[in-house]
Amino acid sequence: MITISETAQEKIREIIETRRPDVKGLRLGYEGKSRYAMSLVDEIPDDGDDIVVPFQGFDLVIDPQSAAMMEGASIDYIETPTESGFKIDNPADNKPPTPRPDTPPMEGTDREIWERVEALLESDINPSVAAHGGVVSLIDVKEGVVYVEMGGGCQGCGMANVTLKQGIERLVRAEVPEVVEILDVTEHAEGRNPYYAAAAK
Repeated sequence: MITISETAQEKIREIIETRRPDVKGLRLGYEGKSRYAMSLVDEIPDDGDDIVVPFQGFDLVIDPQSAAMMEGASIDYIETPTESGFKIDNPADNKPPTPRPDTPPMEGTDREIWERVEALLESDINPSVAAHGGVVSLIDVKEGVVYVEMGGGCQGCGMANVTLKQGIERLVRAEVPEVVEILDVTEHAEGRNPYYAAAAK
């Protein structure tokens, strides 16, 4: 599933031996396109859904969602006069976004915003919220206003607004500054539907 070069394995063992000799393994998580989280773990889980891959001197621990996004990935350790660190080559980082067949008819700036936001959802946002059982779908773009729907574990979640404002909105505005506003159209509570209520006026 994931390969680790001899150089990278040696560096991991060195880190474990010199910094925290009680460490049993390394946890790896996929946080979005070309973004990963690596941390040392003192105990290897013997239950749950985590995947444990044994290497000489340590185990690699990875959650199922990250594993699905890192099939065929490889980890190496690069050290040059100007930089050093772990390098992850992941086929998912180079995969172009799959266009949705049901893209609403739109032109000009709105269509460009749709395509860029849709690509961002697929490459960065959804892999992150998937770790919590959630999914975010792009519903529409009208005059620069982006409408999204939060499903799975995000629907009805008390932290949905935080996820929208501090996570989704921050990423979208950074990558697509043309966006005027981002509205959540999810039915988080019965009888509440801000998108269609606004559209009916």
